[in-house]
Amino acid sequence: LSEWKVKFYYDDCENRLRRFKDSAMTEPNLVFDSYHDSYDLGGILGYRLNVSEHLNNASNIGLRRDGIRRQENTGALWVENHLTTFSAGDQIELIPISNLRTEIGAGYHRMQSNSDRATTEAVDLYGGATYSPKTWLSLQVSASRVTRFPTLNQLYSATSGNSDLDPEEAVKIETGYRLRPARHLTFLQAYFRSDVSKLIDRKDKNSLYDNIDDVDLSGLESS
Repeated sequence: LSEWKVKFYYDDCENRLRRFKDSAMTEPNLVFDSYHDSYDLGGILGYRLNVSEHLNNASNIGLRRDGIRRQENTGALWVENHLTTFSAGDQIELIPISNLRTEIGAGYHRMQSNSDRATTEAVDLYGGATYSPKTWLSLQVSASRVTRFPTLNQLYSATSGNSDLDPEEAVKIETGYRLRPARHLTFLQAYFRSDVSKLIDRKDKNSLYDNIDDVDLSGLESS
């Protein structure tokens, strides 16, 4: 049994901001008249194949283009920036025994922003397993390597953009359990840890975005 899924999307936004010296809002009191237009265009193609009762495979390909076009004031030059990202991934789910489900996956990502910036590529990996020794108890563990590309705003914002940003990289580990002692009661708990390098952030609201530091994030979630 196989299944195809296709999704296309387009989002367009046109903004105009005018500022006046006072509440009269007359043309002689106009401080600036600016435009900030943006759009998102893309598509996702997904394919799922159920090879057998114990083996499934899911693949996907995605392409997205983000663009902005702005003019800070009437008569000023229009500034255009764009960001194109491509991704392809595959994930295999295997049930080797009745109470064990395993998953392994990999993804390729590519980013190109404007013509003056080199293409950035990344490969991400994922692996996980769920073991259910009892009908009321499940144990889970997963590990992954994840890349997050900078956004169009972080690269080209007029006030805080930095076109020299590198992608964030993280190694994530999560382990936990699901306990269902009664029909209408479920308890879940998970411990997670993320080792992030080249974190994208700003030191303060007046600074440019930068790869400011390496951070370790960890915590315990219960529900």
